[in-house]
Amino acid sequence: MSGNIRTNNIFSNLPSHLSEEVFETLQKNASLKLERIISTGQATPRGEG
Repeated sequence: MSGNIRTNNIFSNLPSHLSEEVFETLQKNASLKLERIISTGQATPRGEG
C-alpha cells in the first residue's frame, strides 16, 4: 500500500453543534474511499447518497 497513512482517533475533534452531516475522507485510492460521517440524526435525502 502506498501513500501517507494518518493515524488519529476517529472520535476526537467532534463538533458540538451540527446543522448538517459532516463527511471527512480518511483514506482514498483508485478503488476505495473511506469516510468518517458525523451526524446528530440528520439523514441524507434519498437519491443524494
